[in-house]
Amino acid sequence: MTKWLGWLKWLGLPAGIAVLIALALHSGMSDVLRAIRSAGVALLWLVPLHALPLLLDAQAWRLLLGGRASLVYLWWVATVREAVSRLLPVASIGGEIVGVRLARWKVDESSVVGASVIVEVLGTMAVQYVFAALGLVMIVAQTGHDDLLATVGVALLLSLPLPVVVFVLLRRGGLFRAIERWSARLPMSAQWGIERLGGAQLDAAIDALLRRPGLLLRAFAWQFSGYLLGASEV
Repeated sequence: MTKWLGWLKWLGLPAGIAVLIALALHSGMSDVLRAIRSAGVALLWLVPLHALPLLLDAQAWRLLLGGRASLVYLWWVATVREAVSRLLPVASIGGEIVGVRLARWKVDESSVVGASVIVEVLGTMAVQYVFAALGLVMIVAQTGHDDLLATVGVALLLSLPLPVVVFVLLRRGGLFRAIERWSARLPMSAQWGIERLGGAQLDAAIDALLRRPGLLLRAFAWQFSGYLLGASEV
């Protein structure tokens, strides 16, 4: 059974890529190529305009890792993380998993790496809310559309409980230890290596980061700067 699961794991990636290519062709690849030809050489500006915000994100991640890996290396890992999340059918979380694996090449402590990615994602959620609120204020100031302010404002408020609940659960501690215990009861837990998750160590590493508001604020500032710089790409 384990052998068959191994084969399925390796076959899933090329199958997912094939589906992605088929969807791109079905959606009209000719339209995409026409847009690229129309943009011309100026399109190459998208490379540095996209790479620089990733550099600022990598600096925020480096702070959360306590400088255990170089900025250049984490910048490269950040590009791989984004490529996996955006280009492959991995439900937008595959990039973070790949990022943890790559960061482990330089940082031995898996709990520290995992905690840094989790806290970074939580920080990204906070940055997105502030960035969206800033954009909303600018739109209303320029257009005076109060109905737009109400619509987007309500949407932000309705979605706000999710990151708040996540933060509270992480701050209370024991979340991943509880997940580890629950997962260990599943029939396939032995094949998944549930016992290697280290839920208690991960909870402790997350708590250590969340107890440092100054560090979180600096990481937030780097990520927010990346979002502001990334607006130039649009």
